Amino acid sequence: MRSVTEEMSAQAVAAMPRETILLAAVQGGIAHIAQTAAKELGHPILLGDVILTILAWTGASALRNLSWEGFIHAGYAPDFQADRNLFAERSIKLKYGFEACQVRNPVKGWTDLLIDIPYGQAAAHLVISGEGAPFTEESYDLTALLCTCIAAELRRQSEATQWAHGYSAEQFLLRLISGEEPDERVLSFRAGLAGLEMEADYILLLVDLNKYHPVCHSISTIRSTLDEMLRGCSAIIDDTLTVLCTGTQFTKRIQELISDLFKKNHVQGVYSNSFFRLAEVSRSYRKTSRLLTLRGCGENTPLTPGEELEIFYLVDSYFREEGRLPIDHPAVYALSEAGRNGNTDYLNTLYIYLRCGKKPVLAGERLHIHRNTLDYRLNRIQALTNIDWNDGDLLFRLYFQLSALHYGQIKGRLL
Repeated sequence: MRSVTEEMSAQAVAAMPRETILLAAVQGGIAHIAQTAAKELGHPILLGDVILTILAWTGASALRNLSWEGFIHAGYAPDFQADRNLFAERSIKLKYGFEACQVRNPVKGWTDLLIDIPYGQAAAHLVISGEGAPFTEESYDLTALLCTCIAAELRRQSEATQWAHGYSAEQFLLRLISGEEPDERVLSFRAGLAGLEMEADYILLLVDLNKYHPVCHSISTIRSTLDEMLRGCSAIIDDTLTVLCTGTQFTKRIQELISDLFKKNHVQGVYSNSFFRLAEVSRSYRKTSRLLTLRGCGENTPLTPGEELEIFYLVDSYFREEGRLPIDHPAVYALSEAGRNGNTDYLNTLYIYLRCGKKPVLAGERLHIHRNTLDYRLNRIQALTNIDWNDGDLLFRLYFQLSALHYGQIKGRLL
């Protein structure tokens, strides 16, 4: 039997974690409260709201063995959210009116505790990982105290109203587009919740909805169809529908189906070059959105690859920087003058020939002329300009300037 001194000492030791958590609540801050409680409980802690916004967690070091997938399963598993009977069946009554649900983590094998903490029109989900020390009556009491402190802090902080307007996977994409996810750990966490990898063969598909009028399908139908085809997350920003997918999903067959969908509904789209890091979404979006405005410079197809518009992106960048188009090569002027006098479009012939990689058969098909006619025009171009067909630098300069002419015509600028 313990003495009075021993009993008082035991009570004092038991009170220390409680006093520490209360002190953290007085000092304020959800993150500080979570960090302190995790240390006193001996369990990793995660706190999120009902729409996947992270409010606080105990840090990567404390969660070294806790998978983010475990958090999703424990905190947002559809079966526990939908089946309240199952929730009640595995529940534990805590103090102060809180109730914890035991959630078995099938990946790691331990049992987590999930507790709903109402605030405003939303609810915070507190997940206490069973990876830590065994749960005891004392830890349940401390957990109830923690819930009370968190609930009070959520009410106190004005930022709680912002948390209530958190974001979904689509809103996560919008945040990425605007470059608002700089922290690598937070980005990795949110990517896991959205089912995205930090590194993959990503592609952005941008659809111009500016002049869209319903023909066969509504925008929502087009959007859902794209989501089903690509299994990516999509968002509408201004008049542009953006879909994020991986290169493996963006097969040739899928491209044909999307092109047919766009053609039926009179919409235009551009898909980006591949990029491999999720953090590059913002940069890729800015470039691809510019390519979307240049799509008229490429082939007249409903779905345009970004690579096809790269040369016009360079021309557009030059024009933005210099305020003029780069057209000054004597060969360009010579062919332009010859074309006006003889009614033969030598400029376009050379442009298409170079665009087709100097392949006569393909160039003839694009120009809708016979091979002999193409040969005749190329001989005339040679006679007028004395082009060295083996000079790569010269051919690039000519192609760049001819692309600038094409760009200017499409943009309606007088050259």
